[in-house]
Amino acid sequence: MSEGDRRVPFRQRNPLTYQQHRREVFWQITIPVAVGGVVLLALALGAVAAAVQGVGAINRWSHISLIFLIAPNLLIGLFLIVVMAAMIYLLTLLLARMPYFASRLQNIFALLGIRVEKTSRAFAEPFMRLSSFSASLRALLRRVR
Repeated sequence: MSEGDRRVPFRQRNPLTYQQHRREVFWQITIPVAVGGVVLLALALGAVAAAVQGVGAINRWSHISLIFLIAPNLLIGLFLIVVMAAMIYLLTLLLARMPYFASRLQNIFALLGIRVEKTSRAFAEPFMRLSSFSASLRALLRRVR
């Protein structure tokens, strides 16, 4: 037997937890699916009964169906309108306070720019001095020759 052919022995289930699991499956999965199936079957039978009764009943059922189809979209639209209104309100609050914070931020970045420029000049100064010294030395050597 190769190592891949070895089988792990089956462990016995804990009867208490297994029974609890089966109960949860029944109440959380089986019952909701069965109730949903019964509701769908009732709606299908209602549609068939309306079709048998005549055109007026079909129109009534079609209008009821449209209400059920449109209602979730209306709720989603209402939620999006509330979110948009909240965003507009918060944006107006932000814009009311923005000039103060924007000027502070602009001053901070201006100060930061000045410090970066001073630091970069301090780092570049030794190289500039060395470059100017070597240029003056070359010019002196050219004159001497």
